[in-house]
Amino acid sequence: MQKIEINTPEPEKVLPVLRDAIERQKRILSQSLAQTEERIQQLSKQLEPLSYGSFKLTMTCNSALQG
Repeated sequence: MQKIEINTPEPEKVLPVLRDAIERQKRILSQSLAQTEERIQQLSKQLEPLSYGSFKLTMTCNSALQG
């Protein structure tokens, strides 16, 4: 966690500035999370065929061993 220090001759302006900064950071984090979730979905879809292929290969190997 970062520490923020603000020295100003107008203390009444500090709170609105901090609130704006916090809201801006919330928006940035929200956008980043949405992009990360989207990328996870894309990668998941790319991996699905590989998983099915491995499963089929395993089933084929097991069938060959039994027969």
